[in-house]
Amino acid sequence: MDTDSNTTPGATADTVRPTATVTLADSILSIGKPTTTVTFAFSERVTGFTADDIDLKNAKGTLSPLIAVDDRTWTATFTSTINIDGGGHNGGTDTISVDLSGVTDAANHTGQGLAVSAPYDVDTKRPTLLSFRISNDTGPDPTLHPGESASVSFIFSEALRDFKAEDVKVPNGNVTVSGLYRNLSVRGSVWEAALTASMDSPTLTHIRPTVNLAHVTDFAGNAGEGTEVSTRNVYGVDPESPELFDATVTANQLVLTYIDENSLDKDHPAPKEAFTVHVDEGINVVTNVAVDPKAKTVTLTLTSPVTAGQKVILDYADPTGLNDANAIQDVTGNDALSVKDRWVSNGTPDTPPPTTSLPPTPSPHPRVSDTDKDSLPNAVEDQAPGLPGPDGAAPVAGDGNGDGVQDSEQLAVGSISVVLSPTGASKPGDAPTTFVTLVDDSQGGKTNSESNAQITSLEQKDAPGQLPPGMEMPIGQVCFETALVATGSSSSSSETFSLYVDPALGVNGHWAQDSSGVWANLASAPYGGKMVTEGDRLRQDFRITDGGAFDADGKVDASITASGAPAHMPLSIAGQAPDEGHDGFWF
Repeated sequence: MDTDSNTTPGATADTVRPTATVTLADSILSIGKPTTTVTFAFSERVTGFTADDIDLKNAKGTLSPLIAVDDRTWTATFTSTINIDGGGHNGGTDTISVDLSGVTDAANHTGQGLAVSAPYDVDTKRPTLLSFRISNDTGPDPTLHPGESASVSFIFSEALRDFKAEDVKVPNGNVTVSGLYRNLSVRGSVWEAALTASMDSPTLTHIRPTVNLAHVTDFAGNAGEGTEVSTRNVYGVDPESPELFDATVTANQLVLTYIDENSLDKDHPAPKEAFTVHVDEGINVVTNVAVDPKAKTVTLTLTSPVTAGQKVILDYADPTGLNDANAIQDVTGNDALSVKDRWVSNGTPDTPPPTTSLPPTPSPHPRVSDTDKDSLPNAVEDQAPGLPGPDGAAPVAGDGNGDGVQDSEQLAVGSISVVLSPTGASKPGDAPTTFVTLVDDSQGGKTNSESNAQITSLEQKDAPGQLPPGMEMPIGQVCFETALVATGSSSSSSETFSLYVDPALGVNGHWAQDSSGVWANLASAPYGGKMVTEGDRLRQDFRITDGGAFDADGKVDASITASGAPAHMPLSIAGQAPDEGHDGFWF
């Protein structure tokens, strides 16, 4: 509060408007967990707060009546809309907002602008099998002879977290399914495998694999339902029409992302009149259609920008249902199917009006290419050098810990490019770069697929100005924040991390300062850590306790904020016991 010189001596005047934070207990809502608790916490005592002040137009759900905890805090139960395909791992864009102009504090000051929750994701739609493709070495032949193998692709309605070979059956034949893997180039919605007929199998034609969808789960944890046989299995050099995978609008740009083995045809785009974009209750006319062949995207320019929270629905009419001269099509001429009532993700950020007495209210993030919501763009993580898998599998670009999954697809794995300089955060322009990869909830450098741990930020910072004698930090500090699995207990928990770095850095430990300023090598046995060589990378394993000496906030709050450095110390210093500190480091 600011002091008003015209008030009675000793009194203060309240000149600050009330603010609020809107918090959801869960960031992903699914079929198994369609509800969550929403907390509305104001900065001071307020009056006038009612359900009419809450904006749910970008929420995809309903809110129960408000319950007053005290005169500055309210809670309610949010129930998500059914059959919404939010992706479950694509960095949700759904938000709940409060219009602060409807509340008043004790000094009769009204709030101003909007209080907006952090983005969350509603995914209450079960994954389905859209189609499959099959071919063998002799060409796109639907016949599978005894002893012969063929490749098969399964195209699902969304990215999957779990799909196993044993869930695939080929009727009327003795056929094994092997080598099943997720095709990361299409973000996990397409899975590839090999079909091999045994020598005692009959000759098979018109093969129709079945998939037990009850064992298939998406990234929100939603399981499929029943056993499904695709009705689309056309053979040919390009047996499938382009599949619409994603639709996102930001301002006046609506981007459609397609799946296809070939590039899209940019020279014969669909006419503008083939698209109808419904925004709330009106129509936003398409003024231009642009095709990016390699990215396999179609970008529609709209007459007017879409604002945050507006509901957007897309219709696309394939001109004749045949392969047309102008349509959404691949370079071989196969037309994409028509689309009706397709929900479009609204990634337009909210920009509340600025105020003179309050800092700007945080706005929801647009649906940018940050699949795992770790603040690291896919374009950065996907450049990380791949590491061979534990079974000798070939490296996958963007897979910095060698688990066969790109880091941009995983909540608990993140990769960044750092500058080879102790003052890396200052970004010296002439310094070369290298990649580091962080794994949370690490088990030998890999993370449990069922883990709920999440990296929320990962960045390079300058080395501290004062270092212990002999310590060298070739890339400065690697700083990160992670959210841990909530246990409902007030006791602290310990989390295991792995940091992959280039061995050429010449480091012999992962060094960090505790709350008293003493330096310690966390990647050493006395601290429960170690260093191992994995492929062509050096892996530093270390543990940090929530609220412990190396957690920067010092609080037991189901999150860890830490700063450490892959560094080198002379062996005469670095290898001794940690129980006594001296001059800012142990030896």
